[in-house]
Amino acid sequence: MKNTLFPLLLLLLLLLPGCQHRQPSPTDIQVLRQGSLAQADEDTTPVVYVSIRDQSRHVFGLRTEVERLLRAEQYDITDNPSQAGFIIQASVLEAGIADAATAQRLVEAGYGAPSALSGKGSTLVLSDILLVQRRVPSDKRPQRVMLQNIGSRNARGSSQMRTGLLARREFQVEAGIPALFVTLLAKEITAPFSQQAPAGTPSAGTPATDSQVGQRP
Repeated sequence: MKNTLFPLLLLLLLLLPGCQHRQPSPTDIQVLRQGSLAQADEDTTPVVYVSIRDQSRHVFGLRTEVERLLRAEQYDITDNPSQAGFIIQASVLEAGIADAATAQRLVEAGYGAPSALSGKGSTLVLSDILLVQRRVPSDKRPQRVMLQNIGSRNARGSSQMRTGLLARREFQVEAGIPALFVTLLAKEITAPFSQQAPAGTPSAGTPATDSQVGQRP
């Protein structure tokens, strides 16, 4: 009995790592982009309104991480968009299993295009990001005046980007996408506010090229 029990235990130990939800490393995840976000204007009021929508329901803690990174760059966060010099609207469209070709196609379709995952073999987090830079009354007036709307007449400019975080292996997502995806997506969203933008971030107003819809250099 002991002679058969030991090989069975050894086999079980060898199989356990494959059953566990291994966390990805930074080299596992490829960043795909279509479009670019304009660099934050230093003349704009350094107050940010953050709107995060997770349509996938698998990405947890993204807003908290985005706000943490913004505060680290000396930006204030507001719950009132009329007080914000910057408005970030980020929508996580998909977070799940797909094949690499589908991931490339969805990113290349660009901001606002329909999305649907298909295939297998890879894990994709697909997002649309909009950044609006605005005029705030306190920019020019000594007293703070609340805006009645945040329409286009108050906008200094806007930029948008579709981004995909692609890992060429399957990760469990039902209980939440691995934390590294959240960290990297937060860095993509806040790159215009960072003193050190992530490598490969296109300059403001530059359309995406084939190299930008692909792996970071």
